[in-house]
Amino acid sequence: MLFTPELIGGERNNFDKSGHFLQGFIPTIIVREILIRFPVIGSRRWMGIN
Repeated sequence: MLFTPELIGGERNNFDKSGHFLQGFIPTIIVREILIRFPVIGSRRWMGIN
């Protein structure tokens, strides 16, 4: 079984990897802050915060 980079003849560079990481990380932090500041969830136990 061939992986996608082998099929299309390319590789992901480090900028591509870091860009995809940040596209997932930054929205997660924003949503976390919204959930903490506004009473969306009843208790803080759902947040994993002590």
